[in-house]
Amino acid sequence: NISLVAGKSGYQYSNHSNSFVFARIVDDIISLNEYDIVLVDTGAGLNEYVKEFLSISNNILAVTTTDPSALTDLYALIKMLSKDKEQLMLCFNHTKNHQIGNTISNSLINLAKKNRLNDNFMVKYIGNVSTSANISTTGRLRKLFSYEFKNDDSTKQL
Repeated sequence: NISLVAGKSGYQYSNHSNSFVFARIVDDIISLNEYDIVLVDTGAGLNEYVKEFLSISNNILAVTTTDPSALTDLYALIKMLSKDKEQLMLCFNHTKNHQIGNTISNSLINLAKKNRLNDNFMVKYIGNVSTSANISTTGRLRKLFSYEFKNDDSTKQL
């Protein structure tokens, strides 16, 4: 059972750095206690809003692309999370195949070990979502991809 709550990335909260506003956002999310999982798109980068939000999260799933700038952001996230968290789940979006994500994940893990990040921190690669021409089609039409293309490989991977 999945519900979609559409929203924008975290930029709308960036002007509200005080604790009261953030506490209100957290309270609103906690009130969704009927859900086992709540996915929040924080957007790219590690601003104070994202850092604070991650600090209260039990499980963190990073969905990113294999673009070099996205990988730089991802490594910064790994460095930050390795200080206080036990694990980061990782999924690559818009890939050609599962092996690409697996190879990049292993490279990031090796880089973290080389730079002596927390040995107990684990990056768990959980899979990928392949590129599909249908994704841009539904974006232009403002339709929900997984609803319009139920049999597309990308939908099945989700």
